[in-house]
Amino acid sequence: MVPQAKPRIAIVTIHPLNYGGVLTILKVVYNFCLKFFEPTLFFPSFDPSLSQSIRSPFTKANIRKTEYFGMPSIEIGTRFAFWEPGHYQFTQYLWKEALEEYDYFFVVSGTVISAHPVALLKKKYVLWGSTLYQDDRAVRKKSFSLIRKIIDRAAQPSMKKIERKILLQAAEIGAQSFYGQRTFQEIRNRQFPKIRHIGIPVKPAETVPFKSASKEKVIIAVGRFNDPRKNGPMLFAAFEKIYASYPHVELIIVGNKPDVTLINAYKEKPCFDNIKITGHISDEELISWYKKADLMLITSYQEGLGIIGLEAMAYGIPVVSTDCGGPSDFVHPNKNGFIVPINDSSAMANAALHIITDDVLQETMRLNAYEYIKTSASHKRTEQLFQRMLSDAYPELVNLFIQEKQE
Repeated sequence: MVPQAKPRIAIVTIHPLNYGGVLTILKVVYNFCLKFFEPTLFFPSFDPSLSQSIRSPFTKANIRKTEYFGMPSIEIGTRFAFWEPGHYQFTQYLWKEALEEYDYFFVVSGTVISAHPVALLKKKYVLWGSTLYQDDRAVRKKSFSLIRKIIDRAAQPSMKKIERKILLQAAEIGAQSFYGQRTFQEIRNRQFPKIRHIGIPVKPAETVPFKSASKEKVIIAVGRFNDPRKNGPMLFAAFEKIYASYPHVELIIVGNKPDVTLINAYKEKPCFDNIKITGHISDEELISWYKKADLMLITSYQEGLGIIGLEAMAYGIPVVSTDCGGPSDFVHPNKNGFIVPINDSSAMANAALHIITDDVLQETMRLNAYEYIKTSASHKRTEQLFQRMLSDAYPELVNLFIQEKQE
């Protein structure tokens, strides 16, 4: 008997780059879909060879097949990307061509705007996102040039309409955090099916890494610190205060390096000798730092979830985070970390010192952090919720999921 071909599903997203939260959640969705479907990633490209812009007005927007981390992908060029409402609308004909042979559509990203092409084409789709477009952009746009600020302000009414249309048209929505669930529901309102909370799964370490009592402490911070949302100035200010009270501490900053102006402002300060900026490192190197770390700091202005906090907790690392949205899902004060006000570097320093100077408290929080990941962030639970979301949107898929369970 010839095996039946798997149905094809389009996973629609933004460009996954080579790091960060979007790539993490894409891998979760892709690996789930691979069990039941033939999945392909679709995302917009700003590559000059694929896209039409003011600088290359005669380049024709086009489609390119590629692959990211073993995931079959299709890039779709943009036209005049400076006008954000047109990222998908100006190349709607290319999206129509690329998606023509697909019956199922799973949109996954940080903001919901990635669903715009399937909404334009009136496809039925499910959506798994973490935050609203406006929330994600609020801090970032402060660093725009004057001309970009003018263009952005002109685009905002259209972007709000697009976001509302996407949320209202989605057949089913999963929110990656309770923060996202609340904000999505405010727009979608009660006449639609309730938005599910579907957290991001994280694989815990095999065991909690052993930590011997030592006065030498390691604090880690991970993220795109060239992004204003990550609030690098608060990170440096908090660490300066921590170091002043407890000089046996080191800060490891992983990811995109902070702005050179910020780095230069601290170069002559005593605490700077205890700051190590690694830039991008391999997964293996990051795990090695997680095994050494005693504490993670998240200083963001806004996080849809804050995946790096979950990843740290998977290695038994307590987290001190700002009250920036998503981290409140998993950082439980006095149990596995603390939540402090945004831009209150003194509160963050005090919370950090409370943990790293009390070995008994640190050990309790370490075990609580690890246990949270084991019980509340499992892949099995997330995949079960994906199945329910897809089955409610596409009832014919119920048998597909039942068949897999029987096998």
